[in-house]
Amino acid sequence: MNTKSDKAQERKSSRDLVESLRSEIGSGQLGAGQHLPSVRSLSRDRGLACDTVHRALKELAGEGLIVAEPRRGYRVLARANDPDRGCPVALVLRTAREDWNQLDAGLAAEFQRAALAMGRPLLAVGAGGSPAAKVMEQLAAARAWGAVLSDTSPDLLAEIRRAGLPAIVAENWALERELDTVCQDDFRGSMAAALYLADRGHERIAWFGSKPERRNMHTAGRFAGAVAGLAAVGQRLCPELTFETETLDVGELTEEARRLLSRPDRPKAILAMWQDKTEALARAAAGLGLVPGRDFEMVGWCTDEGYDSFYAPLFGSGPVPPAVTWSRALLARTALAQLEQRRAHPELPALHLSIPTRLRFAAIKG
Repeated sequence: MNTKSDKAQERKSSRDLVESLRSEIGSGQLGAGQHLPSVRSLSRDRGLACDTVHRALKELAGEGLIVAEPRRGYRVLARANDPDRGCPVALVLRTAREDWNQLDAGLAAEFQRAALAMGRPLLAVGAGGSPAAKVMEQLAAARAWGAVLSDTSPDLLAEIRRAGLPAIVAENWALERELDTVCQDDFRGSMAAALYLADRGHERIAWFGSKPERRNMHTAGRFAGAVAGLAAVGQRLCPELTFETETLDVGELTEEARRLLSRPDRPKAILAMWQDKTEALARAAAGLGLVPGRDFEMVGWCTDEGYDSFYAPLFGSGPVPPAVTWSRALLARTALAQLEQRRAHPELPALHLSIPTRLRFAAIKG
């Protein structure tokens, strides 16, 4: 039978073990994702009863430093020995901050909300052609906890690897699977849009989009989705109706859209699988007195968050064409959750996670 002194000694031994393991975790001696020695091993090596060890491990689990895994023991959680607790998550966007468009600003706002929800501030950086080393200097000066990148330039990826900073790619992807990627499902969204227009009886469907490139694979996925959708119903994109634009200037895009809509053989159906291309097409149509849904059909692309505030108003009092939409908020939450997983399991292969897209239709008024 245990005496009061025995129980007091057990509690002291348990506290001593808690402090010892907490110190080893905090110093990184027991790293994130690493499993602690078994209860039996700790009992033998530290000269403690198994019950005392169990009590100490449960206390550490209650503090959120470790987690019990069936048949594997206790694993150190990512944030447990994080020397950067309280430091920001870095969001590195491709464009310079002064050049951010509505999508860039909205994405930064969603990442800020998601970061604050996990107890961290956000450091938003606009790369905008800055040398990769200079971008990394900003991240190092802020003691960034990890980085979310929309820029997949080789120089930046090399600097990230050299610094050993946990990072993932969001809102972009590359052929090289060096980092985890989180991106909207370009292929499925564009395929759904192409099938919608084909099911409406259109056989000459125009593509008003961007040219695929290695550093920005959105267009590759969206173009492939459109081609696959039409191929599924025995159709194809007509080369003479495939318009690939490279400019990002809204005025220039609108002028290109005006030339498309002014053709004698103006297409009766158009895929505009980018938000800026959708805006340009809507503005060009209004300038020519054309009404989407009456004079031609189209499917656009936008975020769920921007559908009511940005997309629908583009078409004034006329009918609002369907749009492929996706959630910025879901992308931000998923990206930061995956960044935490990557810190805890750096040994796992890189993953590509897709944010769902859907074909959204305007609510019927009345």
